[in-house]
Amino acid sequence: MLLLLLYFRSCPLETQTKMWETVVMVTLATVCAVSIIMCVFGHVYRLRSRKVFSTASMQGKTVIITGASAGIGKATAFDLAQRKARLILACRNIKKASYVAAEIQSSTGNSAVEVRQLDTSSLASVRAFASRILAEESSVWRSYDGETGCYSLFKTCVPLASYA
Repeated sequence: MLLLLLYFRSCPLETQTKMWETVVMVTLATVCAVSIIMCVFGHVYRLRSRKVFSTASMQGKTVIITGASAGIGKATAFDLAQRKARLILACRNIKKASYVAAEIQSSTGNSAVEVRQLDTSSLASVRAFASRILAEESSVWRSYDGETGCYSLFKTCVPLASYA
């Protein structure tokens, strides 16, 4: 860098002016190129990560959502409630899940939202929850694992009598 400055000072004034013009032009071109690249990558990122919300009605379908008191499970519950699904929010913290259920009911107008106790880290809790579902539900359309973000039990309506 020092050699460049010494060379620059030793050049005639006319050459120095041309060098400064070149430096400014290269800097502007670089800034423009980086800005364009960032815009293109940002646009591609937004296109690839765009959320897809189905508008298909889920009237009369029961969906079990674990981890619905926060995060992806909560967002899924809101989406399904807007589509008129009957929801069973299976959560460890009943108090927190009750607040979420009330929030879902008030914002979507869907009153078919239930909260049930389920601690997925306890096999006894899972068995008790499954027994209650088998006793009370005739079919479950889908089960969504909000804790891990994947559909876990059923892809289509499954009559639960065959599992009893």
